[in-house]
Amino acid sequence: MKEYLEATCDVSLWTKLTPGEKLLLELKGSSDPTYFWEHPAMGNFPLWPAKKELLTKFFKYEDNFRKYNELIFPAGMRSGKTMTAGLISLTEIYKLLMMKNPQTHYNLTPNTEITTLNVANSRDQAKDTVFRKIKEIVADSPFFMSQEPDLTAYEMKFPKNIKAKALGSALGSAVGRTAKCFVADEIADYDDPQDTYQKLSKATANFAKWGEDVKVMIGSPGFEGDYFLNYYHRAVDEKWPHTLTIWKPSWELNPDTPYEVLVKERMKDPERFDRDFGAQPLSIRENLFNHVLLKQTEKVNRQVRNLFIGEPIFGSRDGFTPALDPSMLKIAPDALDYYMMVDPSIKHDAFGLSIGYLSTSSECKVIGSTVFISPKNEEINTENIKEIFKPILEAFPIKYYIYDVYLHTELRDMVIKYGAQPILHQLNLNDWIFTRNDLYDGRLIVPYSDYLYKEFRQLLVIRNKKADHPPSGSKDQADTIAQFDSFIRRLEEEARLKSDAVPSHFVAQF
Repeated sequence: MKEYLEATCDVSLWTKLTPGEKLLLELKGSSDPTYFWEHPAMGNFPLWPAKKELLTKFFKYEDNFRKYNELIFPAGMRSGKTMTAGLISLTEIYKLLMMKNPQTHYNLTPNTEITTLNVANSRDQAKDTVFRKIKEIVADSPFFMSQEPDLTAYEMKFPKNIKAKALGSALGSAVGRTAKCFVADEIADYDDPQDTYQKLSKATANFAKWGEDVKVMIGSPGFEGDYFLNYYHRAVDEKWPHTLTIWKPSWELNPDTPYEVLVKERMKDPERFDRDFGAQPLSIRENLFNHVLLKQTEKVNRQVRNLFIGEPIFGSRDGFTPALDPSMLKIAPDALDYYMMVDPSIKHDAFGLSIGYLSTSSECKVIGSTVFISPKNEEINTENIKEIFKPILEAFPIKYYIYDVYLHTELRDMVIKYGAQPILHQLNLNDWIFTRNDLYDGRLIVPYSDYLYKEFRQLLVIRNKKADHPPSGSKDQADTIAQFDSFIRRLEEEARLKSDAVPSHFVAQF
């Protein structure tokens, strides 16, 4: 479906120039892309010093031959790497527009479609990253808006049959394309990054004779050993002559985020800060929780009473069934909605259970958290759990029953009869980040237990994609806490997005 691109600049700054004035500016812009971008009648895009340096290096020519045709650019958040990728794509488009007939120049058949490809893990993600930046840059450029580009959801068409396209890493629609340039964003997240990069490189092969097959790989460093960083290290170690490698922290690239400003965020989570802003790769496995910050949460949570009495010995296979504290079967005066979260299991595992409510001050308050552990080689006794469920369901108006697998369906049926709505949800890494941040900030209140905090301390982030426990550990009780907090925070995020508000709490501490 066709979209309308509204100019955010004064297009007449370009259109009112005389042909001679235009020609002079075009010649200067063709030899110096930084001149093009910074001129108010052309790119209208003031460049940060680091961007200016990068573009100058990447578009350098020696003996009329391009010095670099490939850029590998790991960098931190807010470093401007996505905007830089957009500038490179559009510079390539500008160079094509400056040719009388780019198809003839590159020995292509007449009217061949020449594209710049902007690729992410999915097509929608590509549309929302580099391609979105391209639209923003074009809308504010008098030169580009004078070309009257046609815009659809996933592509922008310029004169001379030149297009910018957003594609997903599956690349089914990229086969056979003639691509002058491609940008691979966060390539380490692709299902098959090596295959994707090879296919994209083949799409640029028609321009290789001139050294104009432009390849750009950008992203945040994931972990040592992933495709992105391995490719970077190979380029550096083997001194690839036509590959420009740049790896810098955010504060060396973005003058608006100096280190002394960003460092305040490091106090909340040093490891995540070093990765997100310092551009330092994570290990394949890292602790989800900062143990110093987690220890600080104990001071508050040790004062919180637990609806459940007793706790098992961590790692024991003796079996454990909690008891209830009847004095706590009361509705709290600041409660809005009550929630029951379970992590079901049958054998060789524990059955996690937590009860909590959302308070009038938007705090997630857990009033009870526990586990049921079956003796070695025995199954979880559902009847024991029912005996615990019944007084809870009679005392509290449980609104949601949240679980992650279809087990113990009789328990699910039981809570439905009491009016609870069942919610099936499998936790992802973002859910754990919500939980961790809220625990640090005191927006998540949890009764302390040695068992639960042992699970918290053992949790690992694996390949920056999921949270899990080590082979000898567990997270059954911790899972129920994350189900509770993340469910509420995801609902809040959806409400904020619908109202066009900024989801600040999660983003600020990720």
